[in-house]
Amino acid sequence: MNSIDPDLFDFATATFSIKRKGSSNSYELYIVDCNLMFTELTALESDSTCDVLYKAFDADSDYPEELYSLSKKRLKGDLLLRYITTSNCLYSRIRPDKEGLLHLVCSNYTEIQNRLDSYNMQQIGYRKYIENFHGMAFQRMMKPEVRSVFTAGAYEAITGYGSEQAKDLMTWMEIIHPEDLERVRNSGLELYDKSGLIMELEYRIIRKDGKIRWIHSYDNHFVSQDGNMEMVQGLIVDITEQKNQELELTKANDIIVDQNKKLEEMTMTDHLTGLSNRRAMQQFFKYLMEDFIRTKESFCILMLDLDNFKAINDRFGHDGGDAVLCGISRVFQDSLRKIDFKSRWGGEEFLILLPRTGLEAGRSIADKLLEKVRSSVFEHNNIDMKISFSGGLAVYNRKISMETLIKEADEALYEAKESGKNKICTV
Repeated sequence: MNSIDPDLFDFATATFSIKRKGSSNSYELYIVDCNLMFTELTALESDSTCDVLYKAFDADSDYPEELYSLSKKRLKGDLLLRYITTSNCLYSRIRPDKEGLLHLVCSNYTEIQNRLDSYNMQQIGYRKYIENFHGMAFQRMMKPEVRSVFTAGAYEAITGYGSEQAKDLMTWMEIIHPEDLERVRNSGLELYDKSGLIMELEYRIIRKDGKIRWIHSYDNHFVSQDGNMEMVQGLIVDITEQKNQELELTKANDIIVDQNKKLEEMTMTDHLTGLSNRRAMQQFFKYLMEDFIRTKESFCILMLDLDNFKAINDRFGHDGGDAVLCGISRVFQDSLRKIDFKSRWGGEEFLILLPRTGLEAGRSIADKLLEKVRSSVFEHNNIDMKISFSGGLAVYNRKISMETLIKEADEALYEAKESGKNKICTV
């Protein structure tokens, strides 16, 4: 049978001779013959006078020893040889002969080996990376067979249990906090049932020492395109420190929100009566003006001033006056609609906004309010006090400024005062 010419198939060929150095266990390696492809891949040429052992291979490599072994045993074999002269990796079929020569037929395996080396380095780096941030990765094969492929990372650091237990799904389920167990179990059943599902979950586990840790899991149900491989893979990270920080931030935020709420109430509310103050009224005023632009619905403003309030202060003191102001405010809250905006404008003067109310309806509301105040009795130090007010009513039914409308209401109030008090006047 005719032999196959290696050059036709881009194979590299070489013949090595191995010679013992005297009576020692040291050897010398020579290239007796090689083809052009071998020279291109290794940068070595035929030279029976030059020992190429340490020129061709890494001094720390096991490859030369394997070559000697094959030579001594007269065996056939395959070796993966990387030549330091070019860093190329050759997959070599080796055939020793009786003369102590080694015949090599090689194929270029460099790209494949580099990919494998890169993949292995990535796996090592990936596992180190996971361990460094207190996490672990897992894969649970479901097809073609059910098994745990690998679990890497800080399993023992997170749980306090040995890493061998990471391969047991039921052991992991047993350390999940009882309050989170049902939720995690249901999510796991859904994940294992739906191919392609990606899921994130936060829950607690109880360590071997009884301490509680927070876990964030990132899980993926993966199925290969041909359907021959199916697995659930995921990444589990210890987020206890983050959770503790979130809890502290939440507490701090709650305090800030509460303080801001109180501060806002202080800046928007009259401290004596509990009604809105002038600042809040101005903001609501702007809202009603915008509402008018959208809906063309008019609104009324009622400015009122308590009649003869100075006499109450003179007779009953400021405490008595404050009791009347608070009592009047309660009447406003109880008698007016919820949508009506009530505010203390200053001193014994109040301002009330009546949304989506025309002049006639506004007058009716103002008259009823006046009657309610007239009939009310305010008590201070077992002394009953009664009071009335004078009011000016104006309507916003055209585009004017807030200052203009307030001026109209103020003019109507002045008319009510001048014409005898205890009444409502309109513009």
